[in-house]
Amino acid sequence: IYWPVRGQWGEARDRLGAALSAQPIRRGAARGNALLGAGSIAFMKGEYSDARTHYEACLSIRRELGDDKGVAICLAGMANVTSDQGEQSAAQALAREALEIGRSLDDREVTARALMSIGLSFSRDSDPRSAVAAYRESLAILRQQSFPLLLAITLSNLGVMIGDVDGDEAARPYHEEALA
Repeated sequence: IYWPVRGQWGEARDRLGAALSAQPIRRGAARGNALLGAGSIAFMKGEYSDARTHYEACLSIRRELGDDKGVAICLAGMANVTSDQGEQSAAQALAREALEIGRSLDDREVTARALMSIGLSFSRDSDPRSAVAAYRESLAILRQQSFPLLLAITLSNLGVMIGDVDGDEAARPYHEEALA
């Protein structure tokens, strides 16, 4: 969260790149975390090939470690990349797998992230009503948790979709809350 909030994407990418290039290369949790961060930064910068590569490497490590939460978070990230590349059915499959894991773990953060990914995919697939349903379910979870950045993103995305379905006035409270 440190770098994105400050808009220092280049520094984040450089530091993570240096960490990932360091020898010896160990396939442990720290490397998985670095790969997840690098994947997220690449996604936010629209560098989808790099994002996919990092997420896939992270997913491999998380599976080796038996880290189901980490697997689900990687799957949700991969779903977002896949959605932005126009592959909505594949994105839905990845996001639903993440959702299934999140629910089986009773992990509210993972469940909310997966629902956000499902909402994104529906929004890209010109299905705003389904996107609204997914974002509303995510929002209900996030209102009970302490994830302010995820809450703001969900509120903003929900506002956009509600604007498409019910008009700007209906969307206004979501956008205002996202900015608060």
